[in-house]
Amino acid sequence: MLDCSRTTWQGLLVILDILTHIFKELEGNNSIPAIESLTVDLDDVSKRVSAAENKPDSWVALLVWLSDEGWEKISHRLMELLEFSPSNLNPEILKRPTPLSGHIA
Repeated sequence: MLDCSRTTWQGLLVILDILTHIFKELEGNNSIPAIESLTVDLDDVSKRVSAAENKPDSWVALLVWLSDEGWEKISHRLMELLEFSPSNLNPEILKRPTPLSGHIA
């Protein structure tokens, strides 16, 4: 049996939530297609993890998807974001600490 636990999946969900929060802050009031696409894909990963976190029989399939297609989509979106004109992004947001109060139990 795969050595994972619900806590592991919750940790991944917290990371995905933090990333989504950071990218939405970077976007601000601007509509940036690269960020919108990335946050949609991060949300898709979150939904898949949430659906599988209490179903140990689906963990292997989820990990296979995450390490292949899931990561490929996220990686592609990150590359699109890096190619986007950084003049529209606020780099100061990356220097601010992200509030974790809603993520830590």
